[in-house]
Amino acid sequence: MAKRTFLTKSQVAESKERAPRGAQESAAFSLWLGQALEANLSQLPHWKEAGPIALGSWARNELCPKSDIDLLLVGDEKKAAAFTAAALSEGLNLRCRIPEDINDWTRGVAPFDVLALLHGRPFSESAAKALQEQQVRIHAWAAEFKRSLRSAMSEERKSRGKRYDSVSNYLEPNIKYGPGGLRDLQQALYVWELDVKKFKDKMVFLHQLSASKSLLLAIRQQLHVLGGEELLTGPLQKPLAEAFGFENVKDFMRELQNHLSEVSFYADWAVEWAKSGKATRDNLDKVKIQSLADAFSALHQNSSVLMQEKVRNSSFSIEKDPHRVGQCLHRYYHVDCSEKELLALFRSQVIAKCLPEFKLVQGLVQHDQYHRFTVDAHILQAVKGVVRVYRRPTSFRELKHVSKGLSDWDWKVLLWAALFHDLAKGRGGNHSKKGAQLVRKIFRQWQFSEKITEEVQWMVENHLVLSSAAFRQNPHSPSVWRDLDQKGVKGKRLRRLAVFTAIDIQATNPDAWNEWKERLLSDLVKAVESPRATKFMRLLAMAKVEKIKLSPDFLKGMDPVVVEELPLSYLLADYKYLRRGKGDLEPLVVKGATGDIWVRLHRRKDEPGLFLRFVQMLYGAGCAVRESSVQTFDIYGAYDWFKVKTNKNVNQLKKILRSIQIEERPDPQVVFDKISLVSETADEMIISFRGKNQSGALYAAAYALFEQGLQVKWARVHTWGQQIDDVFCVANTGGSSPVLDLIRKKYLVV
Repeated sequence: MAKRTFLTKSQVAESKERAPRGAQESAAFSLWLGQALEANLSQLPHWKEAGPIALGSWARNELCPKSDIDLLLVGDEKKAAAFTAAALSEGLNLRCRIPEDINDWTRGVAPFDVLALLHGRPFSESAAKALQEQQVRIHAWAAEFKRSLRSAMSEERKSRGKRYDSVSNYLEPNIKYGPGGLRDLQQALYVWELDVKKFKDKMVFLHQLSASKSLLLAIRQQLHVLGGEELLTGPLQKPLAEAFGFENVKDFMRELQNHLSEVSFYADWAVEWAKSGKATRDNLDKVKIQSLADAFSALHQNSSVLMQEKVRNSSFSIEKDPHRVGQCLHRYYHVDCSEKELLALFRSQVIAKCLPEFKLVQGLVQHDQYHRFTVDAHILQAVKGVVRVYRRPTSFRELKHVSKGLSDWDWKVLLWAALFHDLAKGRGGNHSKKGAQLVRKIFRQWQFSEKITEEVQWMVENHLVLSSAAFRQNPHSPSVWRDLDQKGVKGKRLRRLAVFTAIDIQATNPDAWNEWKERLLSDLVKAVESPRATKFMRLLAMAKVEKIKLSPDFLKGMDPVVVEELPLSYLLADYKYLRRGKGDLEPLVVKGATGDIWVRLHRRKDEPGLFLRFVQMLYGAGCAVRESSVQTFDIYGAYDWFKVKTNKNVNQLKKILRSIQIEERPDPQVVFDKISLVSETADEMIISFRGKNQSGALYAAAYALFEQGLQVKWARVHTWGQQIDDVFCVANTGGSSPVLDLIRKKYLVV
């Protein structure tokens, strides 16, 4: 074992054989550990004379191999000091203390240590007698002690909560200090012990804690034997699951998380119940919960943990008519609820009673470093996230333009999507599709409208779509727009889904959400809602109406600028000719939306130097190329669009292009400011030519590539003001270095 233990080497070996393999074996193992510890300490000088009294886990028979050993020494001080020194010299990490006042052991002692005295275990008659006297003294000022203890317990729980109540506690729980761990459990039992009369009608919580205590103690004992400490780390989860007879880690961790959840709830409740006054308890007694509607109403009026416990343990049965369940949820589950009220619906188990499918994800751990909550805890985080952003639409700064534009109806859809989006986890297969099926099935049973059913179902089925598009793909790519359009991601659905994507990521792992992701998600929404994308979507819609099936290659290669600036009817008609024809299409000249002239040139068979010949044709027709979209398709060949500047009208230019004869032009005298390699693979190189706008610049770039024997696969030509940026994708025939060196030597400004 990596950390210190009070066991000898031989006892460590024996502990591996005796370690518990079930909750029922934890007490016997603790007893053996106590006997081993006492045997080891009794070998040290002045053991009895030191007047030892065991406190904490040893006194309660809850020892683990690496437990802290607390001893109060009330015998002869010199012999107590000698015993302590001997223990330290043996490497035993004991926490020994001597009372500040031998007549009053509570002086200068924290409330928790005073409480430990009530469970102390003496090892000599004189120590037993002295301890009994002190216990009588403590009970005499019980009321004052209770107040100081409650105050100290409240502060300790708050401090521990900040330290341990993190998302990581779901993935690798702290068995002792984390929420629902042994410390929470023991404090709840202390509270009960000090106010037994107040808890006499609330014994259900004691049974729950007792059952959990044996299991958690057995897990901690095995954890120590396996070399761990308090944190149940990932590598130790499998051997622990095997030790306790579970078929897999998932089932073991689910069982553990359910116990931790129950202990956490009842520990919170016990502290509040102990603090409650008679008036509070009388008011709770007046509340009658005989139906689901009563439960919802009670929590709406009072969402405290005390009311949650009352609802939990009320004997009302769920409505036999699903429609009545739906009515209750419609009335009490909405975005105007406070986070506290929503939390109460979950912790009281009302949601689980309304939605039996929720029980299947309770305690379900997702074993990776991204999902940091159990599924049920993640769903609750998502639900609270929806309400939080609803109240503060500017919570996501980059997405505030999206969230601010949502209506109450949209938020209603989002809240239901949050509840259902991961409800089908753990069933195998695509949980998004199965979750969508659950929505349709359950909403129909609840008799919700078809409108809300359809929208929530769509949200659940597509709740992961934008994550992939925003973070792994190009938001300005027509293929991305097409895929989103085919899934229905547009209009209000797009905006709802963008907000929910952000909420879902935060609810999955707060550390995974950052400004970069928020900006990418915002950029995707802006790109999909841009005029360019909108017109591209219209092209798809028109093609669908006219029953024209656009090939994926054609859509992928279509430049969004071309789609944005040209009449869609021309593009679709040209595609029909392209698809039906066998030879080359005649040049097409079209006036764009802004009055610019566009020329389409086509050859069914692509070949080296073709792009250069197209440029020569345009120059020969008296055109200056302002932009171009060059694409080569396996099926359709070279299909290139050019925006040109010319003094000729459409008909004149069309006649010239159809009759023009390409002539050899002299080597263009053009220089560029920068010629750079954008990227390179084994098959392709992307090369950029930048510089001042000058006559023959595009021709020079095309000529330079042709001169080096490079075939253009696609090109994007841009001119703005007095600057040009011409980008070419060419076949890689032997590496970029020698090619670029030759081109730069001839065309680059020195």
